[in-house]
Amino acid sequence: ETESQGRVHTSTAVVAVMPEYEAAEVPELTEADVQVEVMRAGGAGGQHVNTTESAVRLTHTPTGIKAFSQNERSQHSNRAT
Repeated sequence: ETESQGRVHTSTAVVAVMPEYEAAEVPELTEADVQVEVMRAGGAGGQHVNTTESAVRLTHTPTGIKAFSQNERSQHSNRAT
């Protein structure tokens, strides 16, 4: 009991323990190291999806890291994201 009327007060606290990481080296990116693939996007969109190669996959050849985007209707917009 924490007050004169006999009500009990409760409190909560959150403690987050996170490890410290050393800063990683970011490799230099050159256009020669990036492979660009374009393909037809999947999903809803009707006939427009079947006629336009708007999906873009970028592959960084030295590391093998891949990024894929098909969110926008335009290939140029997907390359930008």
